[in-house]
Amino acid sequence: MASRLDFGIRSLPLSVTWADFDRVLQQWFAAEEHVRSYPENPVSDLDRIDDEFLLESLKVLRLKRLEPRLTDAELAAEMSMLEESDISAAAYQHFGRRRPALLRKIGHSNIDSFSVPARDVDKTD
Repeated sequence: MASRLDFGIRSLPLSVTWADFDRVLQQWFAAEEHVRSYPENPVSDLDRIDDEFLLESLKVLRLKRLEPRLTDAELAAEMSMLEESDISAAAYQHFGRRRPALLRKIGHSNIDSFSVPARDVDKTD
């Protein structure tokens, strides 16, 4: 079975240095509180968090909170703004379970190629 790596979907590294870890996590949790309380607003102060993994995780958490309020088309548009990564691939798999329309037109070519076999399996069930 092929993995996401076979399709060029990269893993986002957690690259915070130990010296900055406490400060960056404090910033992340402050931003996460904002996401939890106000998911309809874009995540503020993203430029303060200098870590790809933490940034994308905030964006996906925002979509998780916002998802019940969005149409499939709106959610697809939001998801297309994510970086093409293992985190966004997992988000497509998660949201696609309840919203199969998301998997019909994925806005990331590598994730779309990776998801084709899964879509084909779903059609036989």
